[in-house]
Amino acid sequence: VAEILDDQNSGAPDYTPIVDTPEKRDNILNNPVI
Repeated sequence: VAEILDDQNSGAPDYTPIVDTPEKRDNILNNPVI
Protein backbone atom coordinates (compact mmCIF):
# COMPACT_ATOMS: atom_id res chain seq x y z
CA VAL A 1 0.00 0.00 0.00
CA ALA A 2 2.76 2.44 0.90
CA GLU A 3 4.54 1.80 -2.38
CA ILE A 4 1.33 2.49 -4.31
CA LEU A 5 0.86 5.79 -2.46
CA ASP A 6 4.47 6.68 -3.20
CA ASP A 7 3.89 6.08 -6.91
CA GLN A 8 0.74 8.19 -6.90
CA ASN A 9 2.36 11.09 -5.05
CA SER A 10 5.85 10.92 -6.57
CA GLY A 11 4.97 13.83 -8.87
CA ALA A 12 4.43 16.24 -5.98
CA PRO A 13 7.44 18.59 -5.66
CA ASP A 14 7.54 18.45 -1.86
CA TYR A 15 6.40 14.86 -1.43
CA THR A 16 8.60 12.53 0.58
CA PRO A 17 8.06 8.81 -0.08
CA ILE A 18 6.58 6.96 2.88
CA VAL A 19 9.23 4.24 2.68
CA ASP A 20 12.02 6.75 2.11
CA THR A 21 13.63 6.08 5.49
CA PRO A 22 14.01 2.83 7.44
CA GLU A 23 12.47 4.48 10.49
CA LYS A 24 9.31 5.43 8.63
CA ARG A 25 9.13 2.05 6.93
CA ASP A 26 9.53 0.18 10.22
CA ASN A 27 6.96 2.43 11.87
CA ILE A 28 4.45 1.64 9.14
CA LEU A 29 5.20 -2.07 9.30
CA ASN A 30 4.84 -2.07 13.08
CA ASN A 31 1.69 0.08 13.01
CA PRO A 32 -0.19 -0.87 9.84
CA VAL A 33 -3.05 1.41 8.86
CA ILE A 34 -5.01 -1.46 7.37
